[in-house]
Amino acid sequence: MTPFFFTLDSKAAFLANMAGRLKDTINEDCAVLLKERGISTPISDVSLLLFIGNNPDSSIADAARALDYSHQRTSARVMMLEKLQLIEKHKLPSDSRCSGFTLTPLGRQDLNKLQEVYTLASDALTQLMKDIDCDLMTKLLEASESLKHFPLSQRINTQ
Repeated sequence: MTPFFFTLDSKAAFLANMAGRLKDTINEDCAVLLKERGISTPISDVSLLLFIGNNPDSSIADAARALDYSHQRTSARVMMLEKLQLIEKHKLPSDSRCSGFTLTPLGRQDLNKLQEVYTLASDALTQLMKDIDCDLMTKLLEASESLKHFPLSQRINTQ
């Protein structure tokens, strides 16, 4: 069903709404996939678990930088992964003031399953992008970067 705002001349103003709907649809579908495959990592923390699994002894700052998340968000998500016993904290040998994180055996199991699921999901979404003849990943990154350099508020104020 097409949302009512598609009938408006100002439908472009609802871009965030449509992007959010797409995110929700994909996340809901992926959450089902994770559950079906016995993966305990929450959908919101998949990229963080993948990062930690591929970058052992990473700090919260390392993960925040790599994922382009705030330090607070990353810290909260790390705490969730610790609570689920998917990662464990330890002092970094290079700097005892900093904590690093590594996967637990359960986290390693999840990582192996996630890599398989996300390879399949990537293939399916690549096919979707071919079907609609648009590289959404590239376009969304371009849009995000463009808005970082020239925010919507400035675009409106210069019209």
